[in-house]
Formats: sequence, C-alpha cells, structure tokens
Amino acid sequence: RERYSFRCCGEHPKVYRISVAVSSPSPNLYMRPKEMIPTLQRSFGTTKPLRNDVDVMGVNPEAHRIILMQLRSRDDTGGTTAKGSLVDLLRALLRFQKVPADQILYLVCIWDQRDAQQRNSTIEKIYASLRNLTNLDRQAFEKIDEGITVAKRITLKMAYGIDEILTSIFEWDHSQSGNLNAVKEIIQAVEKWDDLWVAYALASLEIEAQTLRGASNIQLLNQKCAALNFEYDFTSYATLQQSIDQVTPQVATLWKEDTLPVRSPADQTLYIRDLLFLRAIYQKSQHRSKKKVARDVLATPYQIRLLETTPEQHLAAEPQLVSFRALIPEIEDTTYLTHALYYYPAKFIPQVVRYCIREYSPEGGWIIDPFAGSATVGLEALLCQRNAILLDLNPLLGRIVPLKLQIRHTALDHNVLRQSVEAMKRSQTQYFPEWSNLSYWYPPQVLERLGCYWGWLKQAERTPYTMLIEASLLKASKQFSYAEHRTPKLFKSKSKLAEIATLVQQDWQAQLDDAIASVAFDALKRVQQTALLLKGNANQVIAYAGVDSATMRLDSQYTTDCVLTSPPYLQAQEYIRTSKLELYWLGHSEDEIKRLGKLEIPYRRADRIVETPTLSRVRQQITRADLRALLDSYFCYTLRALENAMQTLRPTGRACIFIGSPKVDGIEVEAWRIILEYFGECGFSFVHIFEDRIKNRQLFGRRKNKNPEGMKSEFLLVLSKTAQ
Repeated sequence: RERYSFRCCGEHPKVYRISVAVSSPSPNLYMRPKEMIPTLQRSFGTTKPLRNDVDVMGVNPEAHRIILMQLRSRDDTGGTTAKGSLVDLLRALLRFQKVPADQILYLVCIWDQRDAQQRNSTIEKIYASLRNLTNLDRQAFEKIDEGITVAKRITLKMAYGIDEILTSIFEWDHSQSGNLNAVKEIIQAVEKWDDLWVAYALASLEIEAQTLRGASNIQLLNQKCAALNFEYDFTSYATLQQSIDQVTPQVATLWKEDTLPVRSPADQTLYIRDLLFLRAIYQKSQHRSKKKVARDVLATPYQIRLLETTPEQHLAAEPQLVSFRALIPEIEDTTYLTHALYYYPAKFIPQVVRYCIREYSPEGGWIIDPFAGSATVGLEALLCQRNAILLDLNPLLGRIVPLKLQIRHTALDHNVLRQSVEAMKRSQTQYFPEWSNLSYWYPPQVLERLGCYWGWLKQAERTPYTMLIEASLLKASKQFSYAEHRTPKLFKSKSKLAEIATLVQQDWQAQLDDAIASVAFDALKRVQQTALLLKGNANQVIAYAGVDSATMRLDSQYTTDCVLTSPPYLQAQEYIRTSKLELYWLGHSEDEIKRLGKLEIPYRRADRIVETPTLSRVRQQITRADLRALLDSYFCYTLRALENAMQTLRPTGRACIFIGSPKVDGIEVEAWRIILEYFGECGFSFVHIFEDRIKNRQLFGRRKNKNPEGMKSEFLLVLSKTAQ
C-alpha cells in the first residue's frame, strides 16, 4: 500500500527527491509554505506572520507531533551564513516565546555521512544563531546528535547519513517503524540512478502513454522537429547540448497536445529536453560502427558515449565524465590539513591534484605550477613524495608556503601560542597600511584595535607562532571589515554593512579576540597534523611569489616531470583585487598592488593574436570589440605562461591543465579545446580529457550577465611532450 513518487529536478548531475506516503492515514507530509505555516501558527496559538525556511514538514495530528526537516547534501556546502540559516525557522519559532500544542522535532539532515568534516563548524554556527533564544550553553549543543531540548516541547537534532536521518524520522512516529527497511531499499535503489535509468524511465512512460492513452510523444516530437527543420549538431557533445537547448523552447511552444506525463510548463520543458536527448541517442546509435568499444573503467557506469573518438582524431576528442572526488575517496574534505589556512577564491581541489600526481609523475619527481594560488599543488606534492616549483603573481603565496608547507615542527606549544595571543591583545603600538582608502573599509573603533594588533605583529620576531597569528589576523581583518568576506571580490555589500553596524553595538572586541584565537589554534592543530605526516620527508617546494609566469622562464634551471596547474578562468576572478585588503596589511604599497593588478590575466593588452580553429570561430561570433580584446589578452598570456612552464618538461613529460569553459557574451569558450589545438602544433600529443561536474560555486546571485549559473563543469586536459 506504499506509494512512491520520483521527481527529476534540474539538469545533470540529476538530483532526485523522494516523496514517500506510507500506509497509515495519520501522518501528513507538507512541502509547501502555504501548508506548513498555518499548521505552525495553530500549534503556537498565534497569527503572527512566519517565514518558511525548511524543506519538509511532517505532521501526525493524532499524536500531536510535528517534524521540521532542513536538508543539506553535505556540511561543507555554503559558508557561515548558509550554516546559520539551517535554523532560521527554529529561531523564528523560539521568538514567539510560547509553548506549542504539539511536540516538535527540528531535524537538520546532512545527507552524505562521509562528509562530516565541518560538523563542529556547523554546530558552532547553529549555536551562534540560537544562543540568545535558549538557556543552553555551547557544551550542551555537543549532544545535538542525540537531540537537545531548546525550549519546552521543542527538540533540535542533527543527523548525518541516511541511516541516522531515517532512524530519527521513524523514532518521531513509531507507528511507521515497520516501513523503515522498505524505505531504505527505495533510497539505495535511487542512489544508483544513472543516465541509462533516465532513458529507461522515459521509455517506460512513453510506452505507458501509448498503451493507455494512444498517444506517442516520440511521434509528436519527430513531427515538431521536422516542422522546425531541426537537426542535431553532433560535432561535439557541447554543440549537441547547445543545439538541444536552443530548440527545446521552440518545441515546447509548438506542443499543444495534452500528452506529456507532467503538468507544469517548467516540468514539460525539461521532459521535452530529455526526449530530445533520448532521440539523439537513438539517431546516433543507428550510425555507430558495430565494432565493439571497450568500456573505460573511469566512465560513468552504463554511460553511452554519443561521440566516439580515436587516437587519430584527438582534436575531435570529447570529455569523459568522471568524479575526482570518487576517484580519490581518501580525501573526504577539500580543506583538510593546512589547505584551509588562508582564504583563496576558486581553489584547486586537492582530489584533482592528487589524481594527476599519482597518474602522471614519478615518486621523487618534480612538478611545476605556474598559477600556484594557495599552494595546493605544493602540499599534495609533498604528501605524495614529490617536489614542486610554484609560481604566482600574487605575493600572498610567499606567506602561504612557509606556514602551509615548510613548518615541520611537531612540538609546537599551545601555551606559547596562547601567551603570544595575550601579548598581542595588550599591545598599544599601532601599525596602519599606507593606503589612502583604508578608513573606507572599517568602523573607526575596529580599525583602531586592529592597528594595535598589527603593530604588535610588525615588531615581533617572525616565528611559527607569529606566522599562525598573522594568518588568523588576515582572516579577522577582512571578517570585521565592511568588505564582504563570503564572496571573491573586494566590495561592500548592504548585508555586510548591516552586520557590522549590529556588531559594533555588541561586545565586538571580545568577538574579534575570540575569532583571532580560534583561527590561530585551529591553524596550530592543522600545522601539527601536516608536520606529523611530513616527518622525515626530504622533498622540497620552491616558491616564486609576486612573479609574472608569462615572462619568467625556468627552462634552463629546472627539468620537471609534470606541469600541473589550474589557470585563472576567463572573466572569473581578480586575485590581486580579492587579496588587496590582506596585501595592504602585510605591508605592500599602493604602487606595487596597482602594478601587479595590471598584470593580471586578462587585464592587459595582447601583444600577439593566437589562432586556433576553435578560438577563431569564437572570435568571429563575438560582436563586441572590447570582449574580443579580452579574449585575445587572456589566451595570449595564459598560453605564454603555460609555454614557459612546459619548456621545463623532460621528453614524454605530462602537462595536466584543469580549466573551465566560461561564456563570453553568451558564447561558450571551450578553453581546454583551444589549449589542445594550440599545443598540438607545438610538439605535444593528446592523452586524455576528463569532465568533472562543479559541486560548489561562489557566484553573485544577482549578476546581470548571460551566464548567471556559472560553469557547470571543469575539464582536465592531459598532454604529453613528444620525445626528442
């Protein structure tokens, strides 16, 4: 008697929502605010407006029990605001200061139990959001996994993984305990969902429509494609997807028949899009060679490769879909060890780096990264018994490397760090950056206190302890400024202005001191953990900070086995601007920062025009002269920096380049293909191209551009230097 409905939401990678209605008539499942809010208002005996901030609400009216569920796939998605928002509705309910008529369980669900690395941080943010509304202290929140009573008849609980979540739900309503195993089986089946299952599901729905309703959506689709003179573009997967995306709304407009198994216009459009893909698979299969194609172990299970490639056709290569997080499961958290010491936008995720190091470099070999950023390649190289050369335009690399990679003392003393922090707090010596715009970014009283802390640091001897405090001061100096510290670029936001205005009305100095100490001691723990793993490691990392990779040549000094890098993305980041506040506090001058900012790719004029088939085609499609100039500048200096690094490669050495395919004026720029075409003419041969779906993005939600969702995938291009 169970009813299960599966709804496909969004594009690849597909996410599936499971709605389960069990046999008992008592529990009700609500997923819309208009159902949830009146029920909660009745329970609390109030008519005050209530904003909905949970995903699912379950009600058992006979038992007078309510469950409110806030869902997250992982605990490392989103920053401070996102973690605090997990209990937004609970905070609103506590403000009523009333005892509800029902027993309420507020359940925070983290779906993926493997990623509990930010559990403490999540608890910290939840506690910070609720501490003014409950009598519980921070220690009490450590038992949140068991459930804690935050107010009379209101329990807060956090559950990691499917088993904990389901156990919490079925403990809430014992009458349904007999369905626990059945639901687990359903979930396990859904988690194995892949594109073949999508095709099977569509085919099943179409067979049902034709059998029961005498309607053939496939036939109707063929008619509408014929009316539009539509033909698939099988040149590449990107062009295939683009051709389908362009024709989908046109087909949807022509679809007047009531034959689709979904009702809303949005769902109908998505369904038509999936039908178009299914039709493309069928058409391509009719023209495929009957020669058996070996299955690649890295391919998505059962994934049909629409566009086959051969070694002789490397310039028509198509990306192979992989998940580097799945390929390197031992790295469960992208911020593990000292990877999290410094904030840096668009970090190279360590899973990709470790995969490349293992696959394409020998133990004891040398790796070079011309766009080193936050030194991810350096740390992973040491952990894998390799050596690394790091170059970056940002001088911050010179501060990151010593603390992140080169402190190998396991005997650092917590008490010495504590004494150093206390000495800093007593400082009256002040230091302020020579920056004419400094006061624009701070309330006067906060700036005054930060000046004392930096004054102490500037006069102190440089030791591992002062380096730890420097790293924490850099974070605090941005967090307690008007600058929005949750987004890549340096700017004031209305929300941050309001946040700081509220902060200075509180005991802000205590919060500042706590933040500095907390980050410093967390950094100490990470440094000790890293040092323990690197104990006895004789490998080395050589760093060149504040240098232009496009002009600095190292070919006569070093021979390397692998180039491993992630170049800046076209129109995506401004790293010097992002780090400007930190660089000023570190003592860099306005002239130096302006000079470095002008060297950022792509913010300088190209001195040559790069020609490849793909780049030339994109250039012709762009009508605006300024965007063509930006495109030319980007590839001029990005390719030159890559050339300089690749000159150091030994014969048959590998180059691993991880990059996205951004859009310029709505036109996709397949950067990996352009790089492949360029170096294919420069003595490099194609090895592989992987596609990895982007899991987390840091984007402005209201950006007025033609690509508001950002890039959905990143690509790893692997090249081999031809033996001489």
